[in-house]
Amino acid sequence: MAEVWMVASGQDHEGLNRVKLMFDNELAARQMVDKIDEFRVLHDWSCQEASEGRISWDDVKPASMDLPDGTRFFVGQWTHIESFPIRSE
Repeated sequence: MAEVWMVASGQDHEGLNRVKLMFDNELAARQMVDKIDEFRVLHDWSCQEASEGRISWDDVKPASMDLPDGTRFFVGQWTHIESFPIRSE
């Protein structure tokens, strides 16, 4: 049975964010999860550095990724990945 893989980010107080990414295989989905998580780590690190006065708030990394198709993807607090079976009738 074929599957589609959804990748989304979310916030504890809001749940999943509006933009969800769909993939036709697990490897591609997991690679995107890694990219999102790496982006979030850089954003969180830069926020910490700014709060401690080590860098300017103007230098904080953005909280949204610009995807190749022009979509802005907010990285949120966590990343969710899930597969869904595709049923044909």
